[in-house]
Amino acid sequence: MSEASRHIPAEWKATDAPDIDWPAVANLGNIIRHVYQRVDLDILWSVYEDDLGPLEAAIDVMTERHFPEPPSGSEP
Repeated sequence: MSEASRHIPAEWKATDAPDIDWPAVANLGNIIRHVYQRVDLDILWSVYEDDLGPLEAAIDVMTERHFPEPPSGSEP
């Protein structure tokens, strides 16, 4: 998730999901990989419970807007 967020175009982030703290999403992976001994499990659990829903909704918006499904019956 952290690494994938780095590959989302900045324009999409700004227009489709401006309320997401994208630098924090990108940085979370660095913290977990490199400073794991200082990771507060309560904070990590809070991210899981509170922040993944809005992030998923933002990705859904981007997917629908930038990768619409082809009409039914059309060739891929």
